[in-house]
Amino acid sequence: MALAGPGPAGKFRLGGVIGDTLSFIGRNPVLALTVAVCFFALPSLLSGLLTFAYRERAAFLVGGGGVAPFSIAVYVAFLLFAGLLAALPAFLGHAVLSKAVLEDAKGHRPSIASCVQ
Repeated sequence: MALAGPGPAGKFRLGGVIGDTLSFIGRNPVLALTVAVCFFALPSLLSGLLTFAYRERAAFLVGGGGVAPFSIAVYVAFLLFAGLLAALPAFLGHAVLSKAVLEDAKGHRPSIASCVQ
């Protein structure tokens, strides 16, 4: 498969990009689904559960009546930290998918192990 050019007069064709994306996923459904689950869905789910557990623990310790300003600042800092931890696997996931698309464009069969390396 050759990479598609920009088209006449350098125009960007969104339909071509979407078509190429869907054909890549059609040729490599297991790779695409595994990367989506391992690098995007699972870290996001764990980050959400972690922040939910922290919020519930903080509400239990305060007693449910009111929230101290310090606990709000700590909660916001915790949310930022949890978001950063969830973003790191997403960056790796984008790199893995980019490498897989390039290998697929060269005519090779991409694998998760070769793309993570």
